[in-house]
Amino acid sequence: MALGAVLGIFSVFFLGAVFLGIGILLRYLSGKSKEKESAKEAICSVHCKAVIVDVIRKSAVEVGEYWYYPVFQYTVDGVMHTVKNQKAYMTNWWRVGTEVDIYVNPQDPEMIYCPQHEKGNYKILSIIGTSFIVGAIVCVV
Repeated sequence: MALGAVLGIFSVFFLGAVFLGIGILLRYLSGKSKEKESAKEAICSVHCKAVIVDVIRKSAVEVGEYWYYPVFQYTVDGVMHTVKNQKAYMTNWWRVGTEVDIYVNPQDPEMIYCPQHEKGNYKILSIIGTSFIVGAIVCVV
């Protein structure tokens, strides 16, 4: 096998390992975050409908990106609440005027849990990484 082919296969394998490693790391970090979210989910037990009234965009200077915080408006026991979600998103999934399901803490209606858009980007990275590794192995065989 020519040196160029070997280097190409090694590069594909290495790239696959990088994607897979990033996917595993993100999955691990996501698990830590989900532990906190599931504790919040247990406390926030009252279901209600909320409307997204704003999406606050804040600059994340250290990475040159933006973070997006949806602002929800909802009514609990006849009282209207407007709450900025504490969880930030790197992608603006949210659209003003959209109705979403949220869960509210009955003792503190300002504490909410919104299960919508709980996505794991790690899955696609892991799939891409695994595909590269399998492709490299198939080329060798």
